[in-house]
Amino acid sequence: MKKILIILLAVFPLVFSSCKKDDHQPGTLTGTLEGFMDKDTKVVYDPSSSDSPFSWQSGDKISVYRNRQDGTYTGNAANAKGEYIAALTDDNAKAEFTFTGSVSSTNLDVTDDDAFFGNYLAGYPSNLFFQAGYSSNDGTVTELKPILPSTYSTDANGRLLGNPMYAISSTKNLFFKHVFGLLRLRVQKSNAKLVSVKVSSNISYLRGQYSIQTNSTTPSVTYVGSGSKAVTLLFPQGVDINQQQDLFIPLPQGNYTDLTIEFRDDLGAKCVKTQHNGTLHIERAMYSTIALGENDLVFSAETVEGTKGGLFSVGTNKYVRFSQGNLQYQGSSETWRFAINQYDVCSQDANEYPSSTSTEWIDMFGWGTSGYSGSNPYSYLRTETYGPASGGINTEANREYDWGYHNAIVNGGNINHKWRTLTSNEWNTLFGRTNRKALAIVNNQRGVILLPDAWPETGEPLNREGNSSWTNTAMMNTYTAEEWAVLEGDGAIFLPQCGYRTTNNNGNTSFNNVTSTSARACYWAANATSANKVYRYEINGSCTKSNPQVAIADRCQGVNVRLVRDIE
Repeated sequence: MKKILIILLAVFPLVFSSCKKDDHQPGTLTGTLEGFMDKDTKVVYDPSSSDSPFSWQSGDKISVYRNRQDGTYTGNAANAKGEYIAALTDDNAKAEFTFTGSVSSTNLDVTDDDAFFGNYLAGYPSNLFFQAGYSSNDGTVTELKPILPSTYSTDANGRLLGNPMYAISSTKNLFFKHVFGLLRLRVQKSNAKLVSVKVSSNISYLRGQYSIQTNSTTPSVTYVGSGSKAVTLLFPQGVDINQQQDLFIPLPQGNYTDLTIEFRDDLGAKCVKTQHNGTLHIERAMYSTIALGENDLVFSAETVEGTKGGLFSVGTNKYVRFSQGNLQYQGSSETWRFAINQYDVCSQDANEYPSSTSTEWIDMFGWGTSGYSGSNPYSYLRTETYGPASGGINTEANREYDWGYHNAIVNGGNINHKWRTLTSNEWNTLFGRTNRKALAIVNNQRGVILLPDAWPETGEPLNREGNSSWTNTAMMNTYTAEEWAVLEGDGAIFLPQCGYRTTNNNGNTSFNNVTSTSARACYWAANATSANKVYRYEINGSCTKSNPQVAIADRCQGVNVRLVRDIE
């Protein structure tokens, strides 16, 4: 029986002080994991056993507070934070942590003088607690206030990452205890590749800010606020379940009723299960089980209208699906739609001088021209309005300027506030993935292929990362519409190359190298660099890892838009 390992994460600021600067370096800390108990059988799974649902992994990071025995600090505790990193011992229940050298306070003195310091206070993983709030009494940290996530991720084998833990010790031997309990979904078989499991309940604090009292070796955890009623487990690589497998989802201690579990596969289809068997009780350091039989996970053919392709990571625990094609607009009917096919583009003539009365479809837009507050999609003159006066269209105050957020897209669900534009950092993340991009010609249209995180081993091999221009047919990935349909069915995305439109001070437009060997595939980013300049993402006539780049552009340029939907 395949077991899921849980990687436990939490960050706690590392605060040290000393009376003077010295050459002492921190010593090695040992982290040992608490076991989880099966609530039904009362069996406690030793973290070192093969039946354990969790373990340490090399590279796991913790953060540590070190309280002085006299209860004071020489530095600012709020800004003095650092990390230790794990190296595994003989079994995965114990790891040795060494100082990374990473601190966030210039006046932080690090010493290994046990006589000088009091308790160690540690948490896992580092990224959750590094920016955590805290309370202190005369310099001693008494309470940590992390904001725990609404989304947890998994590794390539479907093993959980991110279950928070806490440790307090007067020695360098830290015993990590779990902050939450676990819901164990025992899945017998699935007829699809899972990409996410979403759990929602009547309880409003499945995620949010929590108070963890530090005056006890057993975590005292209290909900503070900023909560939501759902938490999602993501499988970025996808996970095939062809035999019994356990999926673990961290949940706060409490009684859960009306529990709904939504599974999604790699094509966007979903299967929703509701737990009707009364109240499910979750306790800290225990897991409660819901068993699903072979016939329980049957996925409907329903997909999110307008989406295409697989799951793409654009940040830490942040995943999206792309729209089925580039965004298009018709002025005469004031209609927004997605291109029918990923390789479809509008004519240069239609994009040259767009108007509010034209029956032609256009797919090049000035930045932030959703139609909101005078920023019109048919604008092209330099004197017209393009987006908000300041800030990006990814901020809460300016989101209505985002084409996908403001508008109902007829073949994208026909409801607003469902789509959005990627930021420049998210574009960088997409193109920074190894072996996940390539130049291509699809149905005689040049462009760039992006492969999803969960690309099947049987998928089409591409000439990725090669320095191949669009005219180098020997290195080019060329597909007919029929051949492309196979890649598209496996989750691939295609971004057509159309160049971009510019307008001079006299109102005359021109197009940048649309057909030359150095032509660019350009797409708007949601963030701005100044009041006049914004970001676009462009791919030149090669597709090496370093070639795609964020460029600074005038707002009035006509650039393609490819929208995404967040996976919740």
